[in-house]
Amino acid sequence: MSQQYDVVVIGAGPGGYVAAIRAAQLGFKTVCIEKWIGKDGKPSLGGTCLNVGCIPSKALLESSHKFEEASHDLELHGVNVGKPKLDVGAMLKRKDTIVGNLTGGIGGLFKTNGVTHLAGTGKLLSNKQVEFTDHDGKTEVLDATHVIIATGSVPVNIPPAPRATSKHWPKHITDRSSITRPMSSAKITLRPIFIRLWKISALFMSASTAQASAPAQKPTAAARVHTHWTSSKT
Repeated sequence: MSQQYDVVVIGAGPGGYVAAIRAAQLGFKTVCIEKWIGKDGKPSLGGTCLNVGCIPSKALLESSHKFEEASHDLELHGVNVGKPKLDVGAMLKRKDTIVGNLTGGIGGLFKTNGVTHLAGTGKLLSNKQVEFTDHDGKTEVLDATHVIIATGSVPVNIPPAPRATSKHWPKHITDRSSITRPMSSAKITLRPIFIRLWKISALFMSASTAQASAPAQKPTAAARVHTHWTSSKT
């Protein structure tokens, strides 16, 4: 016999988890389906935004601002801390802690408000039914009075600017391998996550150049973005 819910939400990103919590607060029997698996191999709520996008990129960007401030701004206030050094491991640990606290907080809100969390995928069927498949491949049909589809989106492939095709996309865009590697100007995008990553990438390039005492080179597009944003803060 299938499970009956007033509201079935597919997707637990910023749209889905908020909708699920509010529906439960209004007295509806609510379930939220989410397929995301965190770095620890366990189900994680929050979608791209909380796990690898908005939140972690902002956390890393804040760290880059601190480095910039220690490198150039504090001396103007009479605070001399010497030449700062980057500790990428510590930056990433702080970022992961923030992500873990926030995604775990959503789970706490689900429990507090009575939202059922199902880890896996949801497929919309006819007659307001949703087929849920867990990560082990077991399926179950859910009957719903209302269904909210909050699965997010995927980028459109534009031939002059092809989208990333890595099998790791977007799981690792705020991991060490991404933030410490120079970003090509050909990959320019207006998505806020990547604008932040460009600045972080520029930070690593400028820090690496300074530490290696490399000869002056023509600034890259990312470095010019970094310089412009830095000067615009003053």
